[in-house]
Amino acid sequence: MWNAMGYDWKPAVNPHTIVANLEKGIRRNRRNGHGSNLLLHDGGHTAIGQDRAATVAATKALLERAQEQPVRFVTVDAWDVDTPKN
Repeated sequence: MWNAMGYDWKPAVNPHTIVANLEKGIRRNRRNGHGSNLLLHDGGHTAIGQDRAATVAATKALLERAQEQPVRFVTVDAWDVDTPKN
């Protein structure tokens, strides 16, 4: 489950706003001692094929910022380490 949202599905959102939304969630999660699972979209809520240029630009900005500070990326299954396996 995600715990930091970019709200990139909203109309007329720009990359700066998407990054600001995600960074707000990241800061909150860090204060609480949690990692962040970022939510971004590859399509619109009204139809498939919507322009996602703002989301792509925001993702690029986040990755560039990550190179400037210690960040660890993991796959989704890494979040499931405390769940017992059947």
